[in-house]
Amino acid sequence: ANDYMTGVDEFCEMVLADIQALFAEQWCEDNRSWQERSMLSSWLYLENKAAHFSALYNLCEQMKQRISDKSTRILILKGESGSGKSTIVAKLACDYRECGYDVFPFVCGENDRSGTTVDLLQQLCFYLSQKLADSREDSSEEVVTFTDCRRKFIRLCTEYSERFPERKLIIVLDGMELLQGIGVLGFDWLPDVIPENISVLSCCTSDFSV
Repeated sequence: ANDYMTGVDEFCEMVLADIQALFAEQWCEDNRSWQERSMLSSWLYLENKAAHFSALYNLCEQMKQRISDKSTRILILKGESGSGKSTIVAKLACDYRECGYDVFPFVCGENDRSGTTVDLLQQLCFYLSQKLADSREDSSEEVVTFTDCRRKFIRLCTEYSERFPERKLIIVLDGMELLQGIGVLGFDWLPDVIPENISVLSCCTSDFSV
């Protein structure tokens, strides 16, 4: 009987270990900030899109050349719904990440914290603060207005450009027609003067007046 109980205990421990391993990733995700979860969700979306890329290599190369040009700060790819523009942008985002660029992903409307320019700015501020190891970043005192978010973003952009002049940040926006809030159409959430090593790669439907 004692041997039987010992075997049951060992079996239970094995089952518990398997369950813990199974849910470890989920538990880890639950410990992430909402910004980290949102960026991870955007990356999963883009990676899935990029996996289906199979054509338009010439267009991709042309866009890479445009982004490499220091005079290009904002590059917008327009097309009809289902034309493959999101797949192209996703492919470029993944390629740049593999090449060592700093790539910030934002899929508009993909989750409940990716629908407005304030959501966008909050995530950008979090991303840049992590890159800069900015001790002034305090998630418990998160700025919530467009003006305050933009002011903080501009400061972080300046610091990024000054500290890492040899690096390049590419802000990837997919589905801009779904983005709401202040400053969407004129990209007014960006600094008035965008640093040379920061570019925006975006896509939207043809009928979106941006």
